[in-house]
Amino acid sequence: MLCDNCAAHSSDIKLTNVKLVFMPPNTTSLIQPMDQGIISNFKQHYRSLVLCHLMRVMETSDENERAAEVARKLTLLDSLHMQKAAWGWVTAATIVNCYRKASFVREEEADGSGDEMQGCSDNNLTDVVNLPAGVTSDEFSLYVAIDCDVQTGAEITDAELFAGQQQVVADGAVSGNGSEMGEEGDNDAGEPTPPVMLAAALPSLDTVRSYLEAAGCESYE
Repeated sequence: MLCDNCAAHSSDIKLTNVKLVFMPPNTTSLIQPMDQGIISNFKQHYRSLVLCHLMRVMETSDENERAAEVARKLTLLDSLHMQKAAWGWVTAATIVNCYRKASFVREEEADGSGDEMQGCSDNNLTDVVNLPAGVTSDEFSLYVAIDCDVQTGAEITDAELFAGQQQVVADGAVSGNGSEMGEEGDNDAGEPTPPVMLAAALPSLDTVRSYLEAAGCESYE
């Protein structure tokens, strides 16, 4: 198993059936296959699905909501469904090409693969993404890259860890003193949403099937 040098990856783990190999520092973006275009392609497919969902909701809704307001209503379950669909669109060819770009090839294939990969851009390594209607390629690229500069990790010093632990202890003491108030607040939160019964779900499934029969669909799975 290949790992980068993220602080969360411990090097003193003893594994019996897995050989753990750490890559050299500051080489993740150069030799890790997932960073050669697989993650980027997945992200493009996912963002395309999100845009299509937002546009569909805004077109069919009577509330005249802005895109940001509709996006805030997306749930974790909605995101998981879109991620599953987006990963399904990442083809085996994309994964193979990205592994080749990271030089993960057999010795007998190395001679020919170099000529094959020469002159290939990152866009050629991955699948073409279906753009939502009315969105240009440049606009979509800006949308996909909007969070590329967001920091997702950092080294934490011992002093910062100690200060964070002190804050956790302090918060726990405060919540313990106000437990009665917390219980009252929980009671005011309202009743949980009742589950959808089968009798109510069947008509909706019939409607979806009628739509697919009329509009056509490559797969009904």
